[in-house]
Amino acid sequence: MRRTTIAAGLAATLVSGAAVAVPALAASGAPGTTTTAASTATSGLTATQEQALDQFLAAHPKVATALGERLDDWKAFADANPAVVAELKKVAALPQDQRRAELAAWAKAQPAQAKALREFRQHVRAERKQRREARQDRRAERKGTATPAPSATS
Repeated sequence: MRRTTIAAGLAATLVSGAAVAVPALAASGAPGTTTTAASTATSGLTATQEQALDQFLAAHPKVATALGERLDDWKAFADANPAVVAELKKVAALPQDQRRAELAAWAKAQPAQAKALREFRQHVRAERKQRREARQDRRAERKGTATPAPSATS
């Protein structure tokens, strides 16, 4: 049950993130551009907050790129599974105490769609784990504490 709640939270975050980041990424790609009133209305951010986000993304291109890649992954999943996205939006609009039961009922009624969501989330987790391990390896190498690879002669 906890997983379904996390799934709803993740989906809501990704949908919200897309609404926030897409205008910000577009604006950060062209100096001097401003966000429109429509993009501000859909993002839920004030103009000041959007401007701060635009400045942050412009100053941190790696973050902007990573966010863009995550949004591309989500968009590909959302395009392939519009029914899942519709359900996640519906669940996100419910009071928090009703979300778990709704997701459980949906997953039971729509096992193929639930499996697609579960596989997408597993893919995201695996990528995140891989990045974390690579980051830890780089840190260990910089500190000179890299553990040697196990020898084949042991």
